[in-house]
Amino acid sequence: MASLFRLQLLGPIHVDRDGEPIQGFKSRKVLALLCYLAAHGQPISRSYLVELFWPDQSESRGRNNLSQALHNILSLWPGCLEVNYYTVQFHYLPSTWLDLKVFKELTAQSEVGAWMMAADLYRGDFMAGMSLDDCPEFEQWLRLEQENWRLRIIQVLRDLIVHSISHNEADQAFQFISRLLDIDPGEEEAHRQKMILLAQSGQRSAALAQFEICRRYLTEELGVEPSKETVQVYEQIRSGDLKHEAQISSGQGSLPSATPTPVPFVYNNLPAQATSFIGREKELALIEQYLTNPACRLLTIIGLGGIGKTRLALQAAAATNHFRQGVCFIALSSTSSTEFLISSMANALKFPLYGRGDPKTQLINYLSDKEMLLLLDNFEHLIPGADLLGEILQRAPQLKMLVTSRERLGLREEWILDLQGLPFPESEDMTPLENYSAVQLFLQRAQQVQADFWLRFLDKSAVARICRLVEGLPLGIELAAAWTRTFSCREIAVEIEKNYDFLTTSLQNIPQRHRSLPAVFEHSWGLLSEEERSVFRQLSVFWGGFSRKSAEQVVGASAFLLSALVDKSLLRRTDIDRYCIHELLRQYGAKKLAENPDEKKRVKDRHCSHYAEFLQEQETRLKKGQQKEALAAVSLEIDNLRAGWYWAVATRREEDFEKYREGLFLIHNMQSWFQEGEALFRHAAATLRSAREKAGPDRQIDKMLGHVLARQGVFCASLGHYDQARAIKQEGLAIFQDVILRQDAPLGLNYLGAIAWALGEYVEAKQLCQESLGIAEKMGDRWKQALILQYLGMIAISLGEYVDAQAIAQRGLVIFREFGYRSGIAFSLNLLGIAAHNLGEYREARQFCLEGLKIAREIGDRWEEALSLEYLSMIAISLGEYAEAKALAQESLTIFREFGYRSGIAFCMNLLGTVARSLGRYTEAKRLHQEVLQTCKELDYSLGVAMTSYYLGYTTYLLGEQGEARQLLTDSLTIARKLAYQRGITQSLHALGTVAYALGEFNEARAYLLEALKSTQEIQAVPIILDILTDFAKLLIKENRVEQALELLTLSLHHTASKQETRDRASRLWAELTAKLPGQVTNTAHEKGKTNSLDERVAEILVEKMGQTALFYKN
Repeated sequence: MASLFRLQLLGPIHVDRDGEPIQGFKSRKVLALLCYLAAHGQPISRSYLVELFWPDQSESRGRNNLSQALHNILSLWPGCLEVNYYTVQFHYLPSTWLDLKVFKELTAQSEVGAWMMAADLYRGDFMAGMSLDDCPEFEQWLRLEQENWRLRIIQVLRDLIVHSISHNEADQAFQFISRLLDIDPGEEEAHRQKMILLAQSGQRSAALAQFEICRRYLTEELGVEPSKETVQVYEQIRSGDLKHEAQISSGQGSLPSATPTPVPFVYNNLPAQATSFIGREKELALIEQYLTNPACRLLTIIGLGGIGKTRLALQAAAATNHFRQGVCFIALSSTSSTEFLISSMANALKFPLYGRGDPKTQLINYLSDKEMLLLLDNFEHLIPGADLLGEILQRAPQLKMLVTSRERLGLREEWILDLQGLPFPESEDMTPLENYSAVQLFLQRAQQVQADFWLRFLDKSAVARICRLVEGLPLGIELAAAWTRTFSCREIAVEIEKNYDFLTTSLQNIPQRHRSLPAVFEHSWGLLSEEERSVFRQLSVFWGGFSRKSAEQVVGASAFLLSALVDKSLLRRTDIDRYCIHELLRQYGAKKLAENPDEKKRVKDRHCSHYAEFLQEQETRLKKGQQKEALAAVSLEIDNLRAGWYWAVATRREEDFEKYREGLFLIHNMQSWFQEGEALFRHAAATLRSAREKAGPDRQIDKMLGHVLARQGVFCASLGHYDQARAIKQEGLAIFQDVILRQDAPLGLNYLGAIAWALGEYVEAKQLCQESLGIAEKMGDRWKQALILQYLGMIAISLGEYVDAQAIAQRGLVIFREFGYRSGIAFSLNLLGIAAHNLGEYREARQFCLEGLKIAREIGDRWEEALSLEYLSMIAISLGEYAEAKALAQESLTIFREFGYRSGIAFCMNLLGTVARSLGRYTEAKRLHQEVLQTCKELDYSLGVAMTSYYLGYTTYLLGEQGEARQLLTDSLTIARKLAYQRGITQSLHALGTVAYALGEFNEARAYLLEALKSTQEIQAVPIILDILTDFAKLLIKENRVEQALELLTLSLHHTASKQETRDRASRLWAELTAKLPGQVTNTAHEKGKTNSLDERVAEILVEKMGQTALFYKN
């Protein structure tokens, strides 16, 4: 029976055989080598291992040390390694148990028990206690791996905590929280969860002590204060106000897992209600019946404004327990148009929209497997966009929607509940008055205003009359009840009747059933002091609520006045420091404000300036690394920010306009709200064009319009609207022909360059961005320089200027680190990684991209995470780590599919095709590339067509279909030349050379390969040079220059920049040649090849071959 070998790396290293620890490793380095190979699980080149573990020794001595180390490992663990002349790989035998492998398998399952087993495998930091001081690159790899595995276990524990809490398993939750805090004492959310659990179990002192532990660690170790949420929980516990059912975060804003969380947890963002729910028993039962009916997927509660639709829907949603993944409340009253509907839904769901993918596709993909209830509140003004709901329901079979609206949505899936007022006494009947819900509501609200209020006998008929006058309308009842502090019930009824008669005679266009609430509002308005009226009508400029500080600064509202308006039911307090107005009351207030145009302009100006300052503060926080906090603050005020922006544009408030312009662009770009960003800047452009038509030539308008167009164009390009982007670019360039405007618009020119880059116009893009960089440098604006360098780096990559790209990215990285801007840091690291990869510097490339991936996961940037994974897959392919490459590409593909980003999907599928081709599965590779080519053509994605035509052409060549291959490669070359895509040009030329060789057209083959070699030398793409030289060796063999061919093959075999695929081809050709040659010839050529300089060898070939005109080959 075979022995069982176990290797544990999650914690201190432990290796045993049949339970007995294996002794006899000659050094820590030998043990580290075994662990490194096991962690990778892929073939690693011997030369790379030598440089990693013996960096200070000569190659020959290092190889000797490696051989001895491998012999030591195999003597202790027979068969655990696959070793050949070029590579070493850890071999998973049936008798092998590796904790890393088991951990990944367990976390990929959908069973909580599997996650618990995975958590048990983690005994401490990856390879804890291991250190090799003389191997700095190994140390760097070890640190990154330790962080990567730490992030994995943190996510598993987060998931287990939320699962335990949602299943009322407090003891287990405590255990998991303790483990998480042992690993990361700065995990504030875990501290908060522990505080709540302790308080709910009666351990108030321990809960307060936990806050102090959290606060001390954050301030002393991290230099930050506890978050607002944590302080709020602390205050509630201290005051005894923490409710037993206090919500514990489900980790929606936490770090994304390295592997997808198998089961989404219960989601509940229903807002807490300050008052109890009264009546509506029949309606609640009916809604419950509808929600449990499989045929009912969309239920719309329709009714007048103020009828109580929202309150009823919230009560029904809170009561239901039929949705495994919970309920999501989506407030839409401040969503100004259908263009912002998707982002409003995504924000409520805490689902980040990323990248160039269609936002609708992303949202639908995200919801497609959800078993939850969406409560969409106040939909009436968004009915033109209601088709979206139907599309979601078609793709999400387990999803249901509860909608409130004043009108039907008009969808075939829609079921209707027509809501009327609360039951009220319609006549002087014998039914006890307190049995009517309308009366109950009046009494409760009156007692909130006046604690000693009670229903005297004389009041009964007046209260019944009030309820009849407002037709049981809850909002009307609440407003009327608020007057009981000043008036008797009889006086209130008389005043409502008086206003009702006024409306009946003077406003004939108001339908009968709509007259009660205006009547109540008019009387409420009449009861306000002049100061209260002024504040209330000015508060109508706010959208989506406001803070006390904002109310004070914009309209001069004191805390006392706000409290008075709350008492009169004209405002609602939604948070410790936040207020909102019922949308219907806000509209009444806006009408009152419109009666005084001067006052309206003044308050809108103040609102605009206030939020311009607020946005500038958040922009500063973003740049300084406080990304999550800034984005959270902006998300809360996004409706006010958009309203302020529209006013700044419409009234041409240039100072405010400039504060909004870059902040809004940055926020929408970072959040990937491309559709909403395009709409914001499109509306602004239309407003400014109209102003220019009326005013004639105006430099201020032109300046504003130029900036708006540049940013709108970037969003258009990001959305794949290339024709529109091209037209916008031309319009923007025409405006910036004005030299004065041009010198004051570095970012405007930069974004026009970004549009050109997205359109494949790389030369123009480079010119525009370089000019903008020069302007930013003259200004001394480091932030603008860093932003521009991002685009210049991408352009350099596209042009094949990899060395320049490295310098540019490094420069940008330095500036972003100065600011602490982590998104920019991650981007720059990935840019450095892709540049290093193209130069054949694989170790450096991998380290850059791993660091970029780590940051992307820490800040929750799924888009940058997908790019990091994509780049790491490319690097793994070059290193011949095909299983790893496939896994990375599939993980990236999963994210891009989630976003609906078809270009990213296409790129990842090309990577999977390359893996299949490298493994000899040519038919599978061809199928994948054909699918991608079709997609790129549908998208009119020229770069994608060029790249995929090359991949498909080369694969077709390997299948022996030379005619089809030549056509595809010719198409690829044509497009690449049109785009000035240098890498594509060289690869297509090289592949055309191999096709010509296969067809026996040796002169053509030589011409193609020489042109490819010259082009590749210009861009310094060493891996491609080595690939070309491997095929050029075949031509030398045809010329009977065998020794020179062997020298080239030696270069390809031993150069660190050689891709594994290149090495494999060179190795096969080497074996064929040396089998027929004397050993002395082989050894001489091998030694000479190892000492050859690549640059010198390429120069010799180009000088020799370019100068030749004779035909070498005869048929």
